[in-house]
Amino acid sequence: MPNRMRVGVFTPLLSQLPLSDVLKKLKASGIGTVELGTGNYPGDAHCKLSMLKDRAALATFKKTIADEGFSISALSCHGNPLHPDGLMAFFAGLRGQGFSVAEIETMSKRNPSKVLGLE
Repeated sequence: MPNRMRVGVFTPLLSQLPLSDVLKKLKASGIGTVELGTGNYPGDAHCKLSMLKDRAALATFKKTIADEGFSISALSCHGNPLHPDGLMAFFAGLRGQGFSVAEIETMSKRNPSKVLGLE
């Protein structure tokens, strides 16, 4: 049998529903994999990390996932690591340390472009 790609859903999109309802809804659509938010921008409606300190809560969580036959593709916790004002302050600090505008542009624009194959 050929390998099949598993399609998953980023559950914070359904954070207004309890996890058990989300899993039932997704299962009815043929989905069997989820990415769960654990805080920051995605929120933690379906996966609160506090359960790591509560064996009963963790057992309930695992059972809910297993009972519906789901796998977890990822746990998400992401946000904006540096506010634009902070970035500008960082650049000003570099200028204060003697870096030229051209050097700062190389560090912040050109080198990432090269790494990503955009140049």
